[in-house]
Amino acid sequence: MITINSDIFLKQSADRNILENVTKYCSKCYNEFSEEDFIYYDVESYNYLCKNCACCISEELQTKQECLLDECETEASLF
Repeated sequence: MITINSDIFLKQSADRNILENVTKYCSKCYNEFSEEDFIYYDVESYNYLCKNCACCISEELQTKQECLLDECETEASLF
């Protein structure tokens, strides 16, 4: 199971202030947030995302990191 990367996403409850003054929609899938939904602020792209989209992005980043580690381990070395 993929967990949401807490280094990239800040989890918070969607309160009335956020919904009225910042956004009411996920910036990736455009689902509408409801009050008290948990939403995730992406500190790299400065967007609010729903849980599903935050999970997808976390999974993509984890996969990329694993691929980079695999490449480093399999690269030819002099020794």
